[in-house]
Amino acid sequence: MNLSKNASCWQPFKELNILPVPSQYILSVLLCLTKTKDQFMTKSQMHKITTWQTFDLYIPIANLTIYQKCVYYKGIKIYNHLPKTIKDLSGDKNKFKLALKIYLLHNSFYSLKEYFDT
Repeated sequence: MNLSKNASCWQPFKELNILPVPSQYILSVLLCLTKTKDQFMTKSQMHKITTWQTFDLYIPIANLTIYQKCVYYKGIKIYNHLPKTIKDLSGDKNKFKLALKIYLLHNSFYSLKEYFDT
């Protein structure tokens, strides 16, 4: 592909099935999180109330900014923001990874802010 120096990478990345670095970060954090998902509490376990967010992971209260920026805390927020159809596949590692990668390739997030804004 012949691209100029100032050309956007967005379309060529989609055509070549390349994830931008923030999307790779999201993928790796979520794959690590799902390996240890049984160590996290869901909102239903914490509150004993059935809501539409029942199976989201409980985000612990954190007053320190350094804790809020750690992978553990961010990972829970990233996981909770996933579409329900992908979260439902988290029990099957291969299906979850495939669905997540397709979702990230389709959307090509270039920042976490962009991910959370969708």
